[in-house]
Amino acid sequence: SMAEKPRILVANKIDLPEARENFEALRSHLADRGKELLAISTATGEGLSELVGRIAAELRRLQAEAEEPDDD
Repeated sequence: SMAEKPRILVANKIDLPEARENFEALRSHLADRGKELLAISTATGEGLSELVGRIAAELRRLQAEAEEPDDD
C-alpha cells in the first residue's frame, strides 16, 4: 500500500522569495507530524546534493532490508 512505501518530501523552487518565506512554516508543520521536508531549487542547484544523498541512503536501506533473511 502507499502508506508502506518510502517517501522523501521535497519542496521545489526554494530560490523564489515567497517559497523561502513559506518553507519554514511548512517544514515545522510536517516535523510536528514526524515528517522531514527537504528544500531544493533546480534553477540554482540548492539542496540537490542533499536530495541525491538522501535518495542513495534510502536505496541502501531498502537493499539491506531486502537482503535480510525472513524470520517466517
